[in-house]
Amino acid sequence: MKNLIILLFILAVTQAQAQDGYTSSPYAVEQQTNLSERNRVIYHQQQYLYRQGQSLYFIRMDLEWPRFLSYSPMTVLQRYLTREIFGVESESMETAREQYLATKGERLDRVPDEEGLHSYYIFLSVNEMEYIPNRYVSLRVISRTEPKDTAEQVVESHKLITYDIAGDQLLTTRDLLQKSAQHTDRELGIELAELLLMRTDTDDPQWVIDCFPGEMCLMRAGAYYDLNLYQGNDDYHALTIILNDELQHFINKKTKQMLKAEVADRQPVPVAYRPWYADTAQVYSVAEQMPSFRGSNEELYKYLSDNCQYPPIEEALGIDGRVVVQFVVEKDGNISSPTVVAPVSPGLDREAVRLVMAMPRWQPALRDGLPVRTIVSLPIGFAK
Repeated sequence: MKNLIILLFILAVTQAQAQDGYTSSPYAVEQQTNLSERNRVIYHQQQYLYRQGQSLYFIRMDLEWPRFLSYSPMTVLQRYLTREIFGVESESMETAREQYLATKGERLDRVPDEEGLHSYYIFLSVNEMEYIPNRYVSLRVISRTEPKDTAEQVVESHKLITYDIAGDQLLTTRDLLQKSAQHTDRELGIELAELLLMRTDTDDPQWVIDCFPGEMCLMRAGAYYDLNLYQGNDDYHALTIILNDELQHFINKKTKQMLKAEVADRQPVPVAYRPWYADTAQVYSVAEQMPSFRGSNEELYKYLSDNCQYPPIEEALGIDGRVVVQFVVEKDGNISSPTVVAPVSPGLDREAVRLVMAMPRWQPALRDGLPVRTIVSLPIGFAK
């Protein structure tokens, strides 16, 4: 078993006097309204309760939303994701989310105690599956609505996609595979189907692949494949991996060229920007007394070391590096609005965000003697 070590890179603890008389933090982030962003992946985990007439909506969102990657705003991807998740097309996740929730009626803080209500359980998810700088990002997109107390059927969508950052284009399974690998009446399609069925760890002949060729996205070790399997009235989604050596037999020439092509670093381009933490309360980057982890930097290091869970895929592939997470320290010291601005891999990024969100309350910043919301930027390094 490999040793797992988490390293915390603390910026200099010295504070410099700002021109307005406030001190800047080693974690401070400059606020701008028009800037070039290299990377920003927004992590939004929230549960909502809404009511419209006799309908109750229990909504759970688990979103890992790539807003910028390799200086690209990925406009085509933004419009696709907002359409798939929120049913509206927008270049802003925040705007689309607000429009979606507005269709659900009035927000509640507790479940009404009355009869005759119909409940809908809604799960909306975007998960990063892979990110290769300047080349591509792969995502799993899930939308599920499960009615209760009605005759309506479950509505569910599972999709895997790859976004070609260099080419600014969305790639689905049909864009990645050879045409003959997309049909089970062709020899290559039969080979792919047999390979995928072997990966489900079942030899039951009644299991079949529904809607072949299914959903697929690229990863550095090969490709993820989502199988919609069923037996009788039961069905489930099984996520499996095809390794690179196997994958080369099935992907088309265009995909092979994309994976081998030399890609240059993208150049910064100023963009109109809406802060990911935007709401009614102001957020500061400097204050008389900046926020701090309760205790010392050593206590913060100990917390991270004691609580780190190295992701198994990254461990198997030997992936390590430094993830930078930005977040807001609220007036009460709680942590909110996590976002990754220096990603390494989906698993390490997700673990860094988990560690940040599980931290005990911080000591909030003080401005004019009163607690205020502030932005913190925390680099967390993973090594073996």
